Amino acid sequence: MPFKPYEQDAGMLFPPHLGDLVAEDHLARVISEVVDQLDISAITGTYSDLGQNAYHPRMMLKILYYGYAIGIRPSRALAGAIGETVPFMWLAGGWEPDFRTISDFRKDHIRRIEDLFVQIVRICCRMGIVKTGHWSIDGTKVKANASKGNWVRREVVEEELKRVRKEIAEALAEAEKIDAIEDELLGAENEGKALPKEIRKKTERAKRLAKAIEKLNEKPERTRVNRTDVDAPLMKRKGGGFEPSYNPQATVDADSQVIVAGDVTDNPTDNAELIPQLDQAITNVEAKPDGVLADAGYTGVPNLEHIEEREVEGFIPQHENARKRAKVSGDEEAASAKRFERGDFEYDSESDCYRCPAGETLELSHRKKKKQACGINVVKVYKRVGCGKCPYASRCLKTGAKGRSVERPEREDLVAAMNERLGSDRGKTAYAKRKQSVEPVFGVLKAVMRFREFLLRGLEKARGEWRLACGAFNMRKIWALVTSAG
Repeated sequence: MPFKPYEQDAGMLFPPHLGDLVAEDHLARVISEVVDQLDISAITGTYSDLGQNAYHPRMMLKILYYGYAIGIRPSRALAGAIGETVPFMWLAGGWEPDFRTISDFRKDHIRRIEDLFVQIVRICCRMGIVKTGHWSIDGTKVKANASKGNWVRREVVEEELKRVRKEIAEALAEAEKIDAIEDELLGAENEGKALPKEIRKKTERAKRLAKAIEKLNEKPERTRVNRTDVDAPLMKRKGGGFEPSYNPQATVDADSQVIVAGDVTDNPTDNAELIPQLDQAITNVEAKPDGVLADAGYTGVPNLEHIEEREVEGFIPQHENARKRAKVSGDEEAASAKRFERGDFEYDSESDCYRCPAGETLELSHRKKKKQACGINVVKVYKRVGCGKCPYASRCLKTGAKGRSVERPEREDLVAAMNERLGSDRGKTAYAKRKQSVEPVFGVLKAVMRFREFLLRGLEKARGEWRLACGAFNMRKIWALVTSAG
């Protein structure tokens, strides 16, 4: 017969060690070596010598990091892989923790696990992977672990909380009556019983409802809350529609694509996250970059001021008005149909005033503070009254207005310098790195590592899970470096 011998039950003369079946350049080996370098005393310190011996936290971490790195995240799937897949078997050292043990370990230690992310970043720095050239910052929407249709309004939550508290009070009163009867019949031996299961469940429900109301009080702009995850707001998704989601942020070394900072916000916009991300990355790497790259979602004078204070060069497009964009695109008809905007007024720097399209002067009136997500923007307001008879009044004045005003940021020099920098050849070359660095990272996280939805609920736990995934991503980068060098 032209076939090699085939016997499924064939034995081996010398049974191999599990490690013999894991290639020397396998991802699991790199993850094992990295986890062995981590200081996990914050986790081990939570265990007691009393009771049954627990699985070693280092083993549990290796299972989680490897699972996240290859796109196996649910605890049941991880438990199944440990019993079926050689790399998981080897990482587990032959042990088989069940899915509840894996799930509880992740939930109980998620805040401590997220702190390990910084250690992984610094390992990348020591290996020379992370550079201090340009860092890219961006955000991406990820679905929360919450039902799309489980939204309720404030009045519904408040009414339900009242009803549940009433039910708890009635149940407690009934329990006290029963306890009194039992005490009379059985004596003191009946004392000290735990609350009935029904009351405990209602109490937990009341706590969740109270937290939902608290969240609505913290975020007045929200009119509804999700019962499953009260921290997760509705966010618009690409392709249309809304989902309960979070907005994870990442700062990526543009040269190596290593994630040097990561966070999660419940704000659908990115504007307020630039400086927290930059500061976190500087702390993690213990060095400042030459420049920071971000898209127009991080625009704003306060952000430019903060970057200037940190002596980091920025490459961040500033929002242009609609008329200017129409002119640039060549759509003169669309541009001429729009209301005059600031770009249509000529600024005279010597006299610090504006000239309108009709040639009239708008003098400096006052300064005011405008609150933005990223900070306070001080703007100067220029005004002119008596514009009603102007031939351009219909295109310049709002209905009922007697004059026109124009606002100019007090630090307009920062905006001008940024635009000039981005327009230069050097700026175009630097900014081109943004899409090539941070967006592929999100692509790998979502497509390869399958991080399209959070498993844990609540903003704090979502933040921990995101940093767990970022740590696993960085281990993949270490693996890529090790295998390419070999």
